[in-house]
Amino acid sequence: MPERASNASVRSLGPSGASARASGKAILLGEHSVVYGHPALALALGEVGLRVELGGDALSWEEGITLRMRGCVGSLPAGQRARIVEGFEKALHVTGLLAPHERLPSFAPRELHIDTAIPLGAGMGGSAAMSTAFVRLALSLANNPSQEWNPQRIASAANDVDGLFHGKASGLDAAAVSSDGIIRFCHGNPLGLVTPGAPFHLVLIDSGERSSTADMVALVAQKKVTHPKETQSALDTLGKLTNEAQTALEGGNLKELGRCLDFAHVLLKGLGVSTPRMDALREAMCARGALGAKLTGAGGGGLVLALFSEDPWKATSDLRANGELFITSVRR
Repeated sequence: MPERASNASVRSLGPSGASARASGKAILLGEHSVVYGHPALALALGEVGLRVELGGDALSWEEGITLRMRGCVGSLPAGQRARIVEGFEKALHVTGLLAPHERLPSFAPRELHIDTAIPLGAGMGGSAAMSTAFVRLALSLANNPSQEWNPQRIASAANDVDGLFHGKASGLDAAAVSSDGIIRFCHGNPLGLVTPGAPFHLVLIDSGERSSTADMVALVAQKKVTHPKETQSALDTLGKLTNEAQTALEGGNLKELGRCLDFAHVLLKGLGVSTPRMDALREAMCARGALGAKLTGAGGGGLVLALFSEDPWKATSDLRANGELFITSVRR
């Protein structure tokens, strides 16, 4: 456990303008099967992120919460503002700037500005990015931040904070957004880093549909009861596909990686977590030259991810009429 910082350190909790950033994430393969002990591959989306900044002198922390999303300032219900303040407070606890159960100081500054390009509720790790940025901000405010705060430790602390937003979190989202590349995540195993053998591009399109991750996980769990053999076979195959995709990634075999993505979508659709709109967006990506495409995240809505070997901007720009596009490039 980190040692608590001195009162002098806590009282330096502002200067206004102190800030931190974290990226969104995408799951390449392993949705749902990761819940049952199989690995998942995920990565941080460097071009799509979230930034938090301390500032101002609001009358209270809750009144000082502002959210700016893609140029629009959003108003949040009181309950959500309180949860965000609780998340920042938790970050100060897990990094040792506040003692357990100690509350945020009542002196200035008392504002948290959140600027995000991550769509809310789309499965791109928005809450994990916020939690990670809170932890990084807390560490930057410490007088003598520990040298032991490596990405894995930051991810663990961020996952504790993220639990306030989603209940007990698996750790996958926090590990992905805290990384600088592609990770292999499997419960009970050390986090692995995956080095791609060739550069590639990912396009993510927002279906505009939303669902609860908990509901989708529960749906698959119910299928394990009603259709045990078929469901277990699909989950096991998704686990094997993740291993095959990792081999393809490391070997620079993008065509094989695309095959893995396509097959994974078929399996996820069979599990009932895709939607007709997501299926249509996947087909539209493939028609525009994607090597493979699938839903990413828990499903029931959210994002569709597509793999390209060449810059996909021109090929996919017309799809912006169907949903917001996010493009990220992955280097070797």
